Amino acid sequence: MTKRIFKIAKNSNGSAQSIATVKEMLASIHHLPVDDAVKYAAQMNAKARATDDCKRGIAAFLGKEKMVW
Repeated sequence: MTKRIFKIAKNSNGSAQSIATVKEMLASIHHLPVDDAVKYAAQMNAKARATDDCKRGIAAFLGKEKMVW
């Protein structure tokens, strides 16, 4: 399953930063209990939403513009 998830991330339309964050998160949570994995994912999500890439992506979405990374 991990290979499949990494393949999906590689083929996504996200920024390089967001893809790297997702890969880091997936590599870190596979061995954790579900509750700990959810907490970790929530922390990573909060960090990701503070990045310039995320802010640019949200602005493009709200402005109905296509984001080119």
